[in-house]
Amino acid sequence: MKQCGHCLENKPITEFSKRTASKDGLQYKCKTCNAKVNRRFRNTYPQYKKEWDHKNPGAQTQIMREWTRRNPEKHKANVYKYYSKLGAGVYRVNNLVTKESYIGSSQTLVQRMNQHFNSNHKGASNKNLQNAMREFGIQWFSFEILEHCIKENLLEREQFWLDLLKPEYNDANAVKKEVN
Repeated sequence: MKQCGHCLENKPITEFSKRTASKDGLQYKCKTCNAKVNRRFRNTYPQYKKEWDHKNPGAQTQIMREWTRRNPEKHKANVYKYYSKLGAGVYRVNNLVTKESYIGSSQTLVQRMNQHFNSNHKGASNKNLQNAMREFGIQWFSFEILEHCIKENLLEREQFWLDLLKPEYNDANAVKKEVN
């Protein structure tokens, strides 16, 4: 237990953020009080962040790069948490060099994206797309979500996008009978 220096309540240690400069390694304000103080500051000085960003161009990006480098597991967990919320939908994989594309659908978009971009995963991806990824390298491909939809409409919506965009890497313009 630790006493918050702002609200003076005794709270569990988990209610305090880390601060290496402190003797106990924790901030003196609890997370709740810290959030209130930060919110009040942002409301009082709404232009502060914009002015800071203008005076320090690229600094925020550099801060995030450094944090990502120091915390690779946390970064990976954050990315997975974001992508795991994507659910079902229709997607397109774009070749950034030739501008060719592949359209597919999946009940779990994050899993399907990992299958396409995991070089160890063989057989689940379109052969034309796999060959192009081997030829150009996966760094020259992007994953784009065209539409979120419910699982029951996946095949219908995939066919719509196939007819509209006519992707080069798809073997046929007819949708398969089952969804991954």
